[in-house]
Formats: sequence, C-alpha cells, structure tokens
Amino acid sequence: MKMPGKDWISTRVLITVKTYPNPSWKFKETVCVAGITEGGQWIRIYPVKFRDLPFNKRFKKYDIVQMKVYKDVHDTRPESFRPDPDSFEIVDHLSYRNDWRDRKNWVLPSLSSSMCEIQRMQRENEKTLGVFKPLNINEFIIEEDNTEWPIRRLRVLQQLELFEKPKTMLEKIPYVFKYGYSCSDSACSGHVQTIYDWEVYALYRNLRDEFKGDTDQIKEGMIRKFLDEMCSPKRDTYLIVGNMHWRPSNFIVLGVFWPPKNTIVHSVHSGR
Repeated sequence: MKMPGKDWISTRVLITVKTYPNPSWKFKETVCVAGITEGGQWIRIYPVKFRDLPFNKRFKKYDIVQMKVYKDVHDTRPESFRPDPDSFEIVDHLSYRNDWRDRKNWVLPSLSSSMCEIQRMQRENEKTLGVFKPLNINEFIIEEDNTEWPIRRLRVLQQLELFEKPKTMLEKIPYVFKYGYSCSDSACSGHVQTIYDWEVYALYRNLRDEFKGDTDQIKEGMIRKFLDEMCSPKRDTYLIVGNMHWRPSNFIVLGVFWPPKNTIVHSVHSGR
C-alpha cells in the first residue's frame, strides 16, 4: 500500500534481474529486483514480497513494469528505491526476437567497461549496480551449503502475519553457485562472485526433480546451462552485478545477459 508523506516517483522499469527470496527480520520473505528505468538509469527495488503478489502483478524478466517508488532513506545506495506493490502494472514484454535487439537497446547503453571499473566507481561515486562484458568466464563453481535454514531465519518464515494466507515454505537450496572470471581491465587479477539470480536456483530445482536427486547429473546440467550455453562463444555474455548494503565493496552476480552475437544497438532512452 502506498505510504503517505513520501516523494513518490512514477516510472517504467525494464526488469533485468530478480533474486531468490530471502528471509528478512523486517519484511519476512523478500526479493531484490533490479532493472533499468525508461530514462536509462539502473534502479534497485526492495523489498518485493514477490510470492505474496497477485498473479497479474508477478512480473518476469524483460517485462516493462509501470510502478511508483520513493527513495529509500534507510538504504543510502543511490539506486535503491522502495516500491508501492499495488502500483505494479505490466505494460510490455521484450521478447528474444531479432537476436534480442529490443533487450540490447535497453540494457547496453548503460554498459561499464569492466568489473574493476564498477568497483572503482563504487569507491569514487557510490555506484552499486552495473553491467559489463567479462573477458572470459572460466568457472561455474558449485559449493555445498546448509540444507536447512538457520533456526532464526526459519522462525521468521514460519510466522504468519494478520490475515496472511499460508503458503509453501521457502525452500533452502543446499548449494552456493559462483562464477570465476577475468574482466578486461589491464590490472584485473580475477574475480569470484556468488550468483543470487532466481534462475540459477530454479534450474537447480528443475534438474533435481528431473534427475531424481542424482547429484552428479544435477551439477553437470547446471554447468552445461550456466557455463557451456550461457557463456558460449556464440553468445555475447554480460554480467549484471550489484553490491551488498552492509558490505559496499562486496559485489555479487545478480543476473546474466546473454544475447547472440552481432546485434546492432540503438538506445531507446533518448526522446522517450
């Protein structure tokens, strides 16, 4: 519900990433969403209680969503805004047709030259979201993690708010997924970053069901998708990254943008 006394901004946002839901003391279960405004600016939208949204407001990647937001005074990162979920209206979807041309026209005008440049911009100008093309992505790392939520987070998820309808318990994925890569900066010594994209967790669940829990086949399937296919030489692979609120120097991979090669880019932001 829209809160009074806020400086609300109405904007259209191309949704580029959606993280896997995370337990939150304040908001219970939340998703961090990031995208690009119609003016060509990166924006972080948090909190979004995605699984509580009506189905007609549950946007997908590359949907263009009309929404009302205000600057989050508790999160000093310049791209961070809080939304009015009631205002969400899906007005368009950019398809993969024409070699992702429409998607590239939205995303690539905001391109940074490297991950190292984004880190420098974070230190100098507080930049906390960006997209860049790695020099090479050579590893998709799968590390074992806890199989259950820590007890404090579990209690948060088990609490029902007034008038809240019960829903399926948020699943704890027993792995952490990371990319190891180098960026094009001449001084780059390499990067290893955790992937928070909802899609990597969804793929794990699909493969687990398909292969009936066979760990080797699951891991092979994930490497095949997130390394062999999405980082294929036939793809122009870009990483969308963002930093952590309480650890501003710590960046994570929020999503992968992987169009086929050789699409001409025309910015859609000027003159809108």
